[in-house]
Amino acid sequence: MVTAREGAEVTVDDKDEWTGLAIEPGQILEVFMGSTSYDVVSDVWAAFFVTEVQTDIDGSYTIVAHYFACEEEALANELSKDFGRVQARLHLCLSRPCMDTSEEKRLHVTRLRVWSWDTFKTTDYVPKEMLAQVKKWQKELKKGAKAPERLEPSAKKLRKPALKTPASPATPGGVGGSGLTEEMNR
Repeated sequence: MVTAREGAEVTVDDKDEWTGLAIEPGQILEVFMGSTSYDVVSDVWAAFFVTEVQTDIDGSYTIVAHYFACEEEALANELSKDFGRVQARLHLCLSRPCMDTSEEKRLHVTRLRVWSWDTFKTTDYVPKEMLAQVKKWQKELKKGAKAPERLEPSAKKLRKPALKTPASPATPGGVGGSGLTEEMNR
């Protein structure tokens, strides 16, 4: 699988790079808003913190992410209204226009850049208050990625052994092998 260089712009027009994107939870997707399904004419970028990557039936990706920053203040306010309290669902379209027929509300994306948080956090349009929020999301991701804890042997419920052993082994069709089996053979 092709891994895009960090911060390199990738578009749906470059099929090999686009379909080979290796996006992982914890990364930052910087989306070019002028080529999305969002009703905007601005040539600005917006940033999303990836929490989940899903592969759709057609091979495209749906990225579940938290919106947290935008280059343009007016658009940042609009995006905060739409995605500030819920996670955004970003569809990485396979063509322009997108042929997706899903009923699900998604932001259709055809141009993006992928970043690590350590590199992206110094970007000039990331609000200072979002630095702490992203750290919180990172902790939530780490907590969710941990394997479930195993119970200590003393804490496990042990099954009590049977008091009596059965007189004869159980057989299909009822007691002594008669019943349904015999009826079926008639």
